[in-house]
Amino acid sequence: MSKLISLIITGAFLVLAGCGDSPTDPTAANSSPISNELPTAALDLVRVYGAQDDGTMTIESADLAGRDLAALLADTSFDVYAVTLIWGSLHLADLPVPTTVTIDWSGGASVNGVGKMGVVQTLSFEPGQDSLVETNDPVSIAWHSVTTNDLDALICYVAMKRGIVYVVPPMFGVRTLPVSFEVPVETLTRFQAFYPVGNMAGMAIHARKLRPNICPEGTIEGEWVRSDSSDMQGRFSGKWLTADARHIGYVRGRFWVDNASNLFEGELTNLADSVIGHVKGRWSYMDPAMCPLCGTRFGIFAGEIIDLDRNPIGGLKGEFGRLDLTTSPRVLALRGHWRMNCLSRSEPGLAAD
Repeated sequence: MSKLISLIITGAFLVLAGCGDSPTDPTAANSSPISNELPTAALDLVRVYGAQDDGTMTIESADLAGRDLAALLADTSFDVYAVTLIWGSLHLADLPVPTTVTIDWSGGASVNGVGKMGVVQTLSFEPGQDSLVETNDPVSIAWHSVTTNDLDALICYVAMKRGIVYVVPPMFGVRTLPVSFEVPVETLTRFQAFYPVGNMAGMAIHARKLRPNICPEGTIEGEWVRSDSSDMQGRFSGKWLTADARHIGYVRGRFWVDNASNLFEGELTNLADSVIGHVKGRWSYMDPAMCPLCGTRFGIFAGEIIDLDRNPIGGLKGEFGRLDLTTSPRVLALRGHWRMNCLSRSEPGLAAD
């Protein structure tokens, strides 16, 4: 079995109607699944390579495709689905006499919404015969594949931007000459089906909505800026960095005092300045100058990260200023740490103090 790991992320929406040569089997396109049960050969591949029922999937690829999927799983502005497509002679193992069945499965898959698609891994693609095809479209993938008494497969992700209002629900569609079908994207949360081609071949689909299986974390570097002589209100801003210091976004907000509570809130954005989450929490000075905690050279903050639906998904904390300052300037250096919630109950996310 050869493995090719690739990613296709490019230009405007295109519905794919198939590509490559006509199949040697002239069977008309099938758009109706025979059942929601997958053939044994398909199930075996799903168990090893596909998304699991708990919404996790092992990402073996360290190339652009794997990194992009990992980044999307940490981006709360996307719903991400893993889709495994398997096609070919899925029923030959049940036949008493070997039968030659050659079918051209060239085609593609797409969604008609705002998002991204990419191929994380291909399975059983034969060099020189099967390959991925560039689409110049961020929400579609394409392939050239011919099977003869064997099967091919690929694992792709579908990432849909949250917060978009559609007149009709966005659809996920597969287009090949032997099999074509479409289902609502939200169905991919938990979906599987088998579309037969004759009595010896067909296409299987298995899909699950993914959730992060890691705890993304990193640092914050920026400024804490007081707006008046009281030193009790102002703004803050900083770079949102990964644990390996890659710049992936920004955090910006304000701090103030309300009914004796020191509060802060702000927005978390990506590098394109699109809002992907919010932060909120409490802050206080921790400077013993003049009297216990009367100084304003140094302080701390702690709070939570919330997604666009206002659900808590992580935490952040840090400090601003330095105790070795001889004065208390208007602009103080801000340093912090952020961490998304772990899915494992034994490893909770960063909590505000």
